[in-house]
Amino acid sequence: MFWQNPNILDTMDSLGSCPLAITRTTDKVEKESSPRGEQIGEETMETKINVSTNNELETQRKYLLNRLWDVRLTKKNTARKDFRMDDDPTPHSWTELQERIASGKFIWDKEGEEKAVKEQSIWNPFTFITWRDPAAPADEAGYEAFRQKLETAYLATQDDIKIKSPEAGLESLRRKQEGKATEHESTPFSLPSVSHPPT
Repeated sequence: MFWQNPNILDTMDSLGSCPLAITRTTDKVEKESSPRGEQIGEETMETKINVSTNNELETQRKYLLNRLWDVRLTKKNTARKDFRMDDDPTPHSWTELQERIASGKFIWDKEGEEKAVKEQSIWNPFTFITWRDPAAPADEAGYEAFRQKLETAYLATQDDIKIKSPEAGLESLRRKQEGKATEHESTPFSLPSVSHPPT
């Protein structure tokens, strides 16, 4: 057994007779470890503050980018209606069908139907009918002009949100949403002055 070893017993006796040496050794370890512990504590607190700030900025920018996407989508959908890019809904009843036909609010692809008849590939009599008012055709040129201005404004606002402060990003978003421009901008989120076809 180790406690029966005379060398170990002598060593324990000598240490027991030198409490000062043990005390000084302990003090030295505490003094060396204490400053290191304080330094680690300061770094941890500073890191927590930086991480918290970064997370807050990331959350704010993500919110503004989502708002920007919604504004872009809303204005794009509104523009599609203003420039008549989409056809009218299909009639949902026999009465509505008769009214559409009687009012002439449809476009008949006569050539396409005749070709399909010759090829015996027609299955539905309404396959070559487009439900829209012939007097209100789609303004494709006007819509494309608006779409390009919208995308340019969208990218510019996206840059402001990602690069500048959240406050500046919010200001840029609101300015574009209201269709306003600064002296350095010419692409607000507003409909351009493009003539529409008569209704």
